[in-house]
Amino acid sequence: MNKTPPLVWGLLVAGVLGVSSAGAILSHVDSIPPLMRASWRLQITVLMLLPFAIWQYREMDLVTRSRLTEKKTLLIILGSGVALAAHFGTWVTSLDHTSLAHSLLFVTSHPIIIVIGTALLVRRPHKLETIGALIGLFGAAITLLDAKNDGNVTLWGDMLAFAGAVTVVGYIVAGRILREWMPVFVYAVPVTFIGGILLIPISILMGEETSALGWIESD
Repeated sequence: MNKTPPLVWGLLVAGVLGVSSAGAILSHVDSIPPLMRASWRLQITVLMLLPFAIWQYREMDLVTRSRLTEKKTLLIILGSGVALAAHFGTWVTSLDHTSLAHSLLFVTSHPIIIVIGTALLVRRPHKLETIGALIGLFGAAITLLDAKNDGNVTLWGDMLAFAGAVTVVGYIVAGRILREWMPVFVYAVPVTFIGGILLIPISILMGEETSALGWIESD
């Protein structure tokens, strides 16, 4: 079994830090329309992950490489990219309509959705899974109570953030299927690329007037 290089662990740590601070950063870039802002974020992520995807691809054997071009694999990657675009599009838009705390609370509620989906479609959830989901729902309900008292919070914004949690489930499920044999960066790069590209025409159709690659020229 090949040992994971320290460089990969370093990138994963950097990725965790980037994700944990993304909400705060994106909420302060008010001059950029939300959908294009989300696209830029995914474009930058692709460039950061690409060298590691190339390295992992070169380490793959020929049999595994051949699976990358199978129709089933390509369809799952496409579906995952669509889900990721929907996730970032709704979540980043929610930052313009609700508080950062509310947005992060609802967009990270996907474990609750997974438990409910598991109960409906797969199996009866474990006791601890049920308890965790109930606690999450209770916390979300309490948070909604202050929507009328906080001028920065709107029900629409909270709903957008929750939609981000719902759509990211598709990305997670696709990842679980493909990650059984596909290296993480080889999976992440095409999915993230698709997500970033899909947001560009949607942003234009929504009337957002910003360059698709404007982050390159931004000061």
